[in-house]
Amino acid sequence: MSPKRSDPLVVPKGSSGLLRALLDAGRAVTRRLDQELVVLGMTAAQYALLCELDEATRRDHRLRALAQTVFLEQSSLSRSIASMARRGWIATARGADRRVKHLEVTAAGRDARDKAAAVWSDLEQSLFGGPAAEVRRILERELTRLALRAAEAPSPPS
Repeated sequence: MSPKRSDPLVVPKGSSGLLRALLDAGRAVTRRLDQELVVLGMTAAQYALLCELDEATRRDHRLRALAQTVFLEQSSLSRSIASMARRGWIATARGADRRVKHLEVTAAGRDARDKAAAVWSDLEQSLFGGPAAEVRRILERELTRLALRAAEAPSPPS
């Protein structure tokens, strides 16, 4: 099967091991969540962005930093913001300079986020409903640790 355009990373053929399994699982779960959220006219990335914006203590965001936080390319973030603003999920305004944007989740956005949260919960239950609660806690803890370690890794030399 050839990689889809939306895949952020193409794993070389012949790669194996835990990292390969993790990347494959991440892409498969994201694809599945996108499929489930289509009824709301939302993507997994837009759901993550709505959650991040609603939980943020500030409303003025540097787009580069926000893109890194939600694991999107800056161009994808800009398209998502524009789409979400057209849907009335977020209100936008120019910030102090062009790198900063004032973003605020609207009531319609919180409603959409809540509906997406229910889809998320249902999907999580269907994917992980079987494992015992302790196994789920261990997976969540270890994957969170892995994400933190990966985020702290030094950038490759330019």
